[in-house]
Amino acid sequence: MNRSTRILLLLVIDVVFLFVELIVGYAVGSLALVADSFHMLNDVMSLVVALYAIKVCTPSF
Repeated sequence: MNRSTRILLLLVIDVVFLFVELIVGYAVGSLALVADSFHMLNDVMSLVVALYAIKVCTPSF
């Protein structure tokens, strides 16, 4: 598995957990879960930047 595939897999997992935490947090009224889901949004954005950096740095012939 190359770097971009691993980062993409982590991105999918993080997005799934983000939505699960957000939905469950609102359903049970847990501010901690909702806050953690927004913290995971920061992780998702970091992974998107990493994917973009790999794409820019990879030579295309």
